[in-house]
Amino acid sequence: MTSPLNRRRKAPERRSKPRWLEHASHSARSHSALSHSARSHSGWVLGLLVCCTSRPDGTGLFQAVGSPSFGDPLAPAAGIDSSPSVEPGSPGVSSAGGSEGQALVGIEPAGIGSGVGGGAGSTEPPLTDVDVDVDVVEAFDAGGEDAATLDARAPPPTCFPEPELCDGLDGDCDGNVDGPTCAAGCTGIALDGRGYMFCASAVSRAAALERCAQEGMRLVWLETAVESEALLDAIAATNPSLANNPELLTQIGASDGVVEGAWRWVGNRVAPDAFSFWQGGPGNLGGEALGGAYAGWAAGEPNNSPDEDCATISIIGGPLHPPGSWDDRACGATELFPFACEAP
Repeated sequence: MTSPLNRRRKAPERRSKPRWLEHASHSARSHSALSHSARSHSGWVLGLLVCCTSRPDGTGLFQAVGSPSFGDPLAPAAGIDSSPSVEPGSPGVSSAGGSEGQALVGIEPAGIGSGVGGGAGSTEPPLTDVDVDVDVVEAFDAGGEDAATLDARAPPPTCFPEPELCDGLDGDCDGNVDGPTCAAGCTGIALDGRGYMFCASAVSRAAALERCAQEGMRLVWLETAVESEALLDAIAATNPSLANNPELLTQIGASDGVVEGAWRWVGNRVAPDAFSFWQGGPGNLGGEALGGAYAGWAAGEPNNSPDEDCATISIIGGPLHPPGSWDDRACGATELFPFACEAP
């Protein structure tokens, strides 16, 4: 008879969890992962401490991820194996589910649970991805606001407030063009979205330069025939007084005060001088535009008679100057004319 001590004891039958329990456990983990994804996405928590593989010296390693200060909340922390599964028996990983042998977020720790979430004997893949309701994610992206709230937001502004000037434009975005900014006798004019100012009061050249500078402008540079004609019509429409100035000669920004015969567009204390556009005297005496630049001299002008270094434009026209033509005049303190300014 065989001794009872030598008998091989039959190992107890290992029983797997019921399938309903496995599915219930998997569903619970999916719900937990969904909640974690929503909290990480919305920034409600500062971070998630993930216990990772042990260091060579046996101490545990923790890394905070998911905090806004740590970059991408879905990126693995430095030094962490981001592979979708952990093989039991790997260095630094306890296959028995020890306190240091933990798996990554969203992956079932190896050796914990029999046949659940990719453990030993499981027929299901590891829990790595969770289907997230798109509406939930979009709600968190919008800071919790629904579509109706987002639609009710005001559109981006089309007017950006600036100091109000006498330029025919609504600089401060209050719906009132120019307002009380224009001095007596001055009118703001807007041409193709650009600001101009015409002042009918007759002043010296020096005074005109300063009045323009006070508005952040310069004496007007008429660089094309189209611009010249448009400004001519706009000034004439203001119905200024023609007393003592029947042609309504108006100062513009051209001068040859530095070098005689070298006409250029000049600035003031808020705008630099620009390019030369004309060289010499009248066109019939050899004067010519430079580089195809526009010039509107009347016939026989500029004649520098006597010592005339500042340009004017005839708004109304006269016997010698058709409307819109230019005439050179003296720049002294006794030569007083209206003036036109423009934004640089």
